[in-house]
Amino acid sequence: MLTPQQTKRSNDNAIHDHNDFKAGHDALAQKSKEALLETLISKSRSLLAIAEEEAVMLANNNISAFADLQMRKKDLAEDYAGACEIFHARAEEFRGFAPSLLDRLDQLQVQIGLTSRANNKALQTLMSAARDNTASTLLAAQEIGQITDRH
Repeated sequence: MLTPQQTKRSNDNAIHDHNDFKAGHDALAQKSKEALLETLISKSRSLLAIAEEEAVMLANNNISAFADLQMRKKDLAEDYAGACEIFHARAEEFRGFAPSLLDRLDQLQVQIGLTSRANNKALQTLMSAARDNTASTLLAAQEIGQITDRH
């Protein structure tokens, strides 16, 4: 249980984080169309890099490093979601604007989706194998316990 001081500090941090987010969101909303697209492309590239990093970690069965990466991914995904929200709110402004930037953003979106789906499948496979391993270990322990009880 948190002390009153810890609770206040936690609440103060949450308010500070919210104010930082709002200030960043407001600043992003004021960006030019090109600057907003460049921001989305940059955040998309960063998300893709994390997804690719995750793929390597999953391929190497490095679950602890994968877990450590999740907080960084969460923060970036929240920033990205905020930028997407602004983009969608201003969607009419972007019709026919900078097709090459919009195409680049779209290609990154597709690649992020493909990589993320592959990572989710790999993670499910690892989790299923871990469950199966745990179940067989428990069964073996039960069998050993039964043999020991008979003697």
